[in-house]
Formats: sequence, C-alpha cells, structure tokens
Amino acid sequence: MFYIKSIFLLLILLSFIVLLPGTVKVLNWGYWTHFSQQADSFLHGRLDIARQMDTFEYKGKYYWHQQPFPSVILIPFKLFSKNFDQSNMQFVLTIFLVILLYKLTRIYNKPISDRLLLISAFLFGSPVMGLILNPSSWYYAQLVTVTLMIGLILEIETKQRSLVLGILLACIIATRPSASFIIIPVIYFLFKKFHERKFVNNLVMFLFPLGFTIFVLLFFNYVRFENIFFNAYASNEIGGYMPYFRSLGVFSFDHLPTNLYYYFLISVNAVTDKSGSHLVFPYITYSTWGISLFLIAPFFLYAFKTLNSKYPEIRLYWIAIILNLTLLLLFFAPGWVQFGPRYTADFFPILYLLVLKSLPSKLTFGQQSTIILSCLFNIYLYTTAFIISS
Repeated sequence: MFYIKSIFLLLILLSFIVLLPGTVKVLNWGYWTHFSQQADSFLHGRLDIARQMDTFEYKGKYYWHQQPFPSVILIPFKLFSKNFDQSNMQFVLTIFLVILLYKLTRIYNKPISDRLLLISAFLFGSPVMGLILNPSSWYYAQLVTVTLMIGLILEIETKQRSLVLGILLACIIATRPSASFIIIPVIYFLFKKFHERKFVNNLVMFLFPLGFTIFVLLFFNYVRFENIFFNAYASNEIGGYMPYFRSLGVFSFDHLPTNLYYYFLISVNAVTDKSGSHLVFPYITYSTWGISLFLIAPFFLYAFKTLNSKYPEIRLYWIAIILNLTLLLLFFAPGWVQFGPRYTADFFPILYLLVLKSLPSKLTFGQQSTIILSCLFNIYLYTTAFIISS
C-alpha cells in the first residue's frame, strides 16, 4: 500500500502542476481580475474599477460588489511588483493552506502518509479543487475564505487566543460574510473561559477586530454609494441565466429545489458522438452548473459519525454547517462555471475538522482507498473539460 500511496501522491502533484497554469486559458473561461484591479485602485486612492462582469454602476463609475479583504492582502505584494496579481496570490494561498492543513492533521497523531492523504482529500477530493485551480475573482475570494477558516479552526484546536480568533473571523467577514457562521463554536470556546480573571480582556480583544472591521465595511459602502447598508450584492450586473434567478428573490424558497438538485442530486454528463447515444472518449464529464457533493466528496461522509457526539462543541459545529447550508440553499445562484457546488466551501473546513475527529489514529485500508479513488476520479473528471475543448 505504501507504493500505491506514493504513486498516487506523485500523480496528485503532477496534476496540480499541469492543471494550474492553463486551466483558465485552455477552457476559455476568461481571467477576471476584479480584486487585482481593486487593489491597484486602492493604491491610487480610488475605489472604482473598469466595467466588467458583476460590477455595479453608480454615478458613472463601476464598483466590485464583493468584500475588499482579498484586495487588501494583494497591496503589500503590489508595492514590490506591479505585475503581482490574484493568480500569484492564489498559488501562495494554496501553499499556505497545505501548511495549515498539515498542522491541523498533525494534532490527531496521524502517520505522515495519512496526513498527506487527508490533505489530498481536502484539496482534490472536494469542491475546493475547483477553487485552487481557477484564479478568477469569485474562486480566489473563496480560497481566501477557506484558508482563513482552516487557520481559525487550527487556532481553536490549539491556543484559542482571543485576539487571533477575532482577527481571523473579522477577515472572513471582510471576504465572504456567508462563511461567518463559524462564529457560533468560536463564541462557545470563548465563553468557556468565563471564570478566568482575564475574561473581560479576552472578550474585548475578540470583539475589537470584529467591531473595527464592520465599521470599515460600512464606511466603505458609504464612500462608494452614500449608504452604509448598500453593498450592491443584489444590484450588480450579472450575466447568463442569473438575472432571472435573482428576479425570483435573492433569498427565496423558490430556489430550494434547484439548489438541492445541483448540490446533491446531479450526476455526470455523458460524452457522445453525433448520434447522441454512443459514448466516446472521455465518456463522461461534469456540468458546469455542478455535480453532486456525494459524487465528488464521498470521503467527507465520515463526518456524519460525529452526529451522535455528546460534546457540545461538535453539536455547535454542526449547527454552524446547517445554518450555512440553509442560507446557501435559499440563495438565488447555485454557482456557475464550477466544479461541484463551490459555495459549500463556506463550511467545508468545518466538515473537514469533523472528519478528522471521526477517524481512528491510523486510516484504514478502506478509508485510504476512498480518498485515492475519489481524488483520481475528480482529477479525471476535471480534465475532461480540457479534452472536450481541445
């Protein structure tokens, strides 16, 4: 099994090297650089960017509607190199994410080969794969969120420093507020220290970065749109089928059947010849609207073993996941041009932690095989888009 795992991990590395540089160009998805442009604008004392997909026009200028933190972290790098953009940061974040995942798995005393497999499961055996391989703005922002959440979970599992927890949570809010449900278990761990003499100090250190960030975001809205509560999320220019979906409501039960289908039920698509029924190579592919989470992330079903846990923190993690998923299922967009339901990345770090808590100290042969087969299946499925477009 050692040789099989070694060959598998080598294939994973080669796949990453091959897929990352050419994904956007080969698939002709376009490379959207809203955050890079916004970082350049910040450096020149402006907030607007060039008109493009998903921007919002106000008084003759165009603005990017998403939260600004992914642009802010580009600024220090741009001071040294004007050509540094979000594709470069995507690579840096992926390396940093691997380091954080390794530290997190090490807490659970896994053998090094199992740790590498578990890291592979997160990166290639889940919708996260579609994020690390596409540096366009929407995916880049989600990768920032995933990295911050893994860092936050690592802090919870180790030192639980109030200020660090507050800063990381504030950065998540300033990137993707929909992922902020992780605040539920964080507050629990914070209040477990209620009887400590420095509890009030810890509470202030936790709340200060949150309050400061919310103030800055409201001020950011006011400077752009003269309204602290308007952020253009529901008014930006969107293409494709999305305007119709949004016309039914940004959040609505009307979206529930569609999202349930694209999140959990949709299977692979057949690749056929002109007859429409005879399969030809690569035989199957995926819909860019999504593919069932159960097909591309089966290993994460192990998390359900923790549902019977009596530990309150486990239950709070599940509450955070359920609330997050409920919000996503009511949202007007299931995601588009994606590998699997990418919005689930908002809670996948939490799900990953629950998987780690459910596993034995050493992975079984069945668990190792599930990870390997799942990752290889996803890599094959992802590459079918290259094959078909060539």
